[in-house]
Amino acid sequence: MIEADLERVSLFNLCGIIYEIELFKNWVPFCDMSQTLRQLGVAEKVVYIKLGLPVLSDREGYLHGFGVDRLEEHGSVVIICNTVHSNKELADELQIK
Repeated sequence: MIEADLERVSLFNLCGIIYEIELFKNWVPFCDMSQTLRQLGVAEKVVYIKLGLPVLSDREGYLHGFGVDRLEEHGSVVIICNTVHSNKELADELQIK
């Protein structure tokens, strides 16, 4: 688990960067392809990312991510991302092996 306090960072800009999966290939090193597979909610989606790593073979991942707005209660936002394979029901629904 990675946890970070980000001070002097625009929450709007940070969420925009995370939300725009299709643009990852423009700024994430070695990212050859990125796309949203399914939008599950306003702050929840399933995505596919493929990395073309030098020396190593290509790597790809199916990720399920969502955000939780805790600003009023706790002054924070939580963003959680796991592989789709960690949720068998979701992987089966999306027919991802």
